[in-house]
Amino acid sequence: MTTPLESALIVAHVLAAVVGFGALGATGGYARAARRSDAGPLPAAVRRYFAPGRNLAGLALFLVPVFGVALLATGHWHALRQPFPWVGIGAWVAAAGLATAVSWPAEREIRALLAADAPFEQRRLWALARRCERAAGAAAVLFVVALAFMVVQPR
Repeated sequence: MTTPLESALIVAHVLAAVVGFGALGATGGYARAARRSDAGPLPAAVRRYFAPGRNLAGLALFLVPVFGVALLATGHWHALRQPFPWVGIGAWVAAAGLATAVSWPAEREIRALLAADAPFEQRRLWALARRCERAAGAAAVLFVVALAFMVVQPR
């Protein structure tokens, strides 16, 4: 039986994961569209997605462990003796590492490339887009692994 606080924390934990990992996935999807544009003009949706600004939805990724620890703090410390929170933490650390070291820096460079009104080297865009796409794919796998462990909670 869960309390209303625990239910709210579970919802917040899942929502943060869906938004954070979803933002990584969206970046990967738009990067793929940019890479597949060949030498032609970029689709308008790609230019809009990579318009100057910040991907604030991606920062929700950092709320996932906050809500997870808060949920443990409601009296579920015993769960740390099971593998599922450790697999989730490991998957999150790996995904956060991919986001901060690979995806987000490449995304910033793509934004800078497209924001400049000067012509840019297509190969540079493709290389950056490929980095975003691969990081997003790996993060998606990590998300599915963590989700499976969180739902099944193997002992």
